[in-house]
Amino acid sequence: MSFRFQESRRFAPGEIVIREGDDSDEAYMIRAGTAEVLKRASSGKDVRIAVLDEGEIFGEMALILDRPRSATVRARSDLVVDVFDPEAFTCLFKAHEGLLLRPIFQVLCERLRVADARVAELEGRSGGPADEGEGLPLHMVVEICPASEAAKASLQGLESVPVAKFPFRVGRQDGDERHSPFHANDLCLLDAEPFSVSPSHFAVVRSQDTCFFQDRSSKHGSLVNGKRVGGGFRNAGRVPLRCGKNSVRLGGRESELLYSVLVKQEETGVGPFWQRLRGYLHLPFAG
Repeated sequence: MSFRFQESRRFAPGEIVIREGDDSDEAYMIRAGTAEVLKRASSGKDVRIAVLDEGEIFGEMALILDRPRSATVRARSDLVVDVFDPEAFTCLFKAHEGLLLRPIFQVLCERLRVADARVAELEGRSGGPADEGEGLPLHMVVEICPASEAAKASLQGLESVPVAKFPFRVGRQDGDERHSPFHANDLCLLDAEPFSVSPSHFAVVRSQDTCFFQDRSSKHGSLVNGKRVGGGFRNAGRVPLRCGKNSVRLGGRESELLYSVLVKQEETGVGPFWQRLRGYLHLPFAG
């Protein structure tokens, strides 16, 4: 079934698309521009928990759970969004298969709400990103480069991959159609059995002035600058990435999938042109 759109709407930079706590029955897909997701922490501070780019969907949780908006979405640039037809969206859950899946999606959405609230709370305590009017944010230039032949093969021979958005999600290219609906990645890596890379392995995320390596409940975890991340409850789930070169090994200590994550900070709000280009890399990206 294909989605139907009611209309397209335009927003200027800084304009609110949806506001936390409001009632609404609309979901949106970004056609052009970028937006940021803001969550109100207990301190009263709005904390940015995500940046959305072209092709990404937001507002769907309110439709599934029939609850007020869990976060605010604000335009970061000139923004054009397509508004989903609510009836077309909810029809997905009225068919027999949809009725079976609806409870699962409700649980997942509720867990995501809790996780977003927790992220906002932690970011608020640590001085994480808030209103960009407080100061010019640092522009992060991040690249993922292979540091071994196995890593280069996983990138299909590419020498580097620019991190064009945050969060930037990385996982294994999985040919099993049973798993594909449950994993959304911006970069898919080739791997062979016994797998070192999980279908949802890690993400590069950022705050106002820091980039982080975030585990995504990977099976074998990673080694980031010699520190074990993910792969078990006793391991850290998130570590900061330093400016310059960061060593990242996906999987166990014997894994040959070794990468360098290069981080550079620039005091500018405008990214290089190549960061605006999407889909030109010959890799199985997902939006």
